Amino acid sequence: LDDDRSVFGRIARGVRAPQTSELYRLQPGQTIDGIEPETLDSLEAGYRQGFGDDGRLELTAFAMAKRHVFFRDADGFNVTDGRTLHRGIEAELDYPLTPAWRVNLAGTWAHHTYDFDRPVGTASEVIRKGADIDTAPRWLWDARLVWQPQPAWSGELEWSHVGAYFADAANEHRYDGHDLLALRVRYAPGDRVEVFATVRNLLDERYAERADFAFGNERYFPGEPRAISIGVRVTG
Repeated sequence: LDDDRSVFGRIARGVRAPQTSELYRLQPGQTIDGIEPETLDSLEAGYRQGFGDDGRLELTAFAMAKRHVFFRDADGFNVTDGRTLHRGIEAELDYPLTPAWRVNLAGTWAHHTYDFDRPVGTASEVIRKGADIDTAPRWLWDARLVWQPQPAWSGELEWSHVGAYFADAANEHRYDGHDLLALRVRYAPGDRVEVFATVRNLLDERYAERADFAFGNERYFPGEPRAISIGVRVTG
């Protein structure tokens, strides 16, 4: 549009051939005539804008359709003709507040849904068209406040958010998501030496790296508690 603003679009198809393990790991009595390659058709459109010398904003909307999705259902049978739909918006902002401070924001809102019906023996894993895909949060975002008063020193406070999502395909069990803070500091006394320290999960939150529902129970895979790393990096 001009030196600072532009629009873009993209149409693409991705194809994945079946793997050997997918072709031969069948349950007793299960037969499959043929497996088609898994395809993903995507449409994207976006807008970019620059701010000054190093500021940037980017907005992207997307819609995707997957066909011949291959996975294992709750009965242990291989599904070869699954279909899913994905649509959402992504945003990214890198903006200098002052010469020493800047903010970085990146986030996604996306709706991932099944596009077919699949009855199984386990009620909590019955797949219905239009239901949310399990373990697929709608909201993901990351915000960072960066401080660099001089080239040798820098610090960063990061806030990461994982939104709520369903833990089962039937959308009957839910994980509420979590928010985490991290703090990073770096000092470079010379051209070849760098000292750094990181505190992950600053508030020592209890959270799950992944949550699902299996064997009649809710399962949580615990995330890392508060952890501190200190190191020295030498290059050249």
